[in-house]
Amino acid sequence: MEVSAFVDDYDEVAPIHGTTADEMRIRDGARGQPVHRWLARDGRTVVATATALLRPDSRRFLQFAGECTAVRPLVDAAAQMFESPLHASAEKGSPLAQELRRAGFATEVASEDFEVEFATARRALRRAFLPVGFSLLP
Repeated sequence: MEVSAFVDDYDEVAPIHGTTADEMRIRDGARGQPVHRWLARDGRTVVATATALLRPDSRRFLQFAGECTAVRPLVDAAAQMFESPLHASAEKGSPLAQELRRAGFATEVASEDFEVEFATARRALRRAFLPVGFSLLP
């Protein structure tokens, strides 16, 4: 697997991200910061990407799209560019989480999601304090 830096390869990577090349250009332009992205190729075909995002808390996150087997070489390419720690998010037990662990990532934060019917949550929270400037809408 060969990894290279992204250089206006929107037509090749858009399908992996489930969007169009034009939409990716617009989204990348709206970020307000340089886009650092790497491509993993199997032969001539792009099979995965990693995009580095610098968050307001100064933590750099990698977002992956495509085949999880490309995570390690993509992480290696990103790590060569940045001296700061790299972070990523993945569902517990997912193939991406397993590949991130193999690439040297460790769990820093774990969370759980719960689905609750809106009406049930509203009844349970009817006496809760709502911060100024916020409204609870059905």
